[in-house]
Amino acid sequence: MSQPRLQPAAAARIYRILAHLAAIEGKIGAPERAALGEWRVRLGLDADAAGALEGGGPDEDLRIGDDPREHEVLVEGMIDVATADGQLSPEERAALRRFGRQVGLFDEALGAL
Repeated sequence: MSQPRLQPAAAARIYRILAHLAAIEGKIGAPERAALGEWRVRLGLDADAAGALEGGGPDEDLRIGDDPREHEVLVEGMIDVATADGQLSPEERAALRRFGRQVGLFDEALGAL
């Protein structure tokens, strides 16, 4: 599925959040790494740029822009990465809810997670 064209800064913000989500349980497993690789390509980031965006701690201040297209892509990417291993951990669920609220998803929609 093709993504709406995003500005490079938006793509970087999204990838940074996806990388944070992939590592939320302490390490990035093979399924999450594969999902990140697919999203790196979809977002138009080269491997070096993506590598520079990975890292950071659990309390890192992660922000998302105001563009609804960015929100849509972020939510799709987060669902892909969080479910890459076939399971949704409590930490992944909490991150999905946190960012879902930031982009305007209602608690009712997030309740299914």
